[in-house]
Amino acid sequence: YLSIHGMLPFHFQTIGTQYPNLNGNLFLLPHLSSLLSNSSFATLSHFGQISLLIKASMVVAFVAILETLISAKTADGMTKTKFREDKEVLDLGFANVLSGIFGGLPASGVFARTALNVKSGAKSSFSQIINAIAIAIIAVLFISSFKYLPLSITASILVYASARMITGEHFKRMYRIDKNAFWLALVVATLTFIYDASTGIIVGSLVSLLVFADKFSKANLDNTLKTESYAPEDEGDKVIIYRFAGALTYFNAQNHVEHINRINTKKPIVLNFRYVHYIDVDGYEALDEIIEILENRSQAIYITGVKQERRKVLNTHPWFCKLVAENKVFSTNDKLLSVL
Repeated sequence: YLSIHGMLPFHFQTIGTQYPNLNGNLFLLPHLSSLLSNSSFATLSHFGQISLLIKASMVVAFVAILETLISAKTADGMTKTKFREDKEVLDLGFANVLSGIFGGLPASGVFARTALNVKSGAKSSFSQIINAIAIAIIAVLFISSFKYLPLSITASILVYASARMITGEHFKRMYRIDKNAFWLALVVATLTFIYDASTGIIVGSLVSLLVFADKFSKANLDNTLKTESYAPEDEGDKVIIYRFAGALTYFNAQNHVEHINRINTKKPIVLNFRYVHYIDVDGYEALDEIIEILENRSQAIYITGVKQERRKVLNTHPWFCKLVAENKVFSTNDKLLSVL
């Protein structure tokens, strides 16, 4: 208060000075006509105004979806749970429709808030309901006092929560598995610190897509590449063969985990990698999870068709070294079946 009203010899930023129009209105309908008549739109044609609004909305939606999915994945990694991508995105859409009706900002998952929520002991989505109620109470009853909160205090809370999200073991593993992904993660973290999370996410996503496209184009030159979809095959009374095909990445890794979970059999299972041409960090983490699922079911596991470049990475995984020591890793399915 003293700083805002010039009663101190120094000045520091507060929520009120940063957002002077902050108020406690709980319900405010947006006025599209006033937005279109704004000076920033004055020189644009009607079609140009609508086009600009659509482009801006698409960018916001893209960033919100990515940030929400990454936040959910972060929470999964901390709690060993699994979220549903389709339900998460659908609920995000409904939340943004309601936010727009009430005149609010676009909603999305937030890394720091998610991590702080989990570290504080949250066990279910009910914690977010409590969070929403707390924000509503602050907005209606205490906004006039809340705006005097120094931004330095807000920043220290966010820095503390963000620091607790960082796990050294994850970055060590990333460096061992994919050095390009490791350096890209540092670039994204730097951009997020200097600019904001949206800039970091957009740059990171674009670079990741370019790297993936490069890997995929090189893999297409390999004449052993198949385009068949992954599916379990029953080899008589001996084993179940689960064949991966194509790439094993963030986009499909959890599908494989779910498929393995649904295979209801006591037969030994063979994970065949002959037609896999690319595995990213999330793919290797999914493999760790698949092995854990199978081991918890006390199911015999065999590995076949691992190429040399991927074997170097898998040798850093304790479960793979254990299977090698037990003579459960073979170059082909035929060699495995011949000894069973």
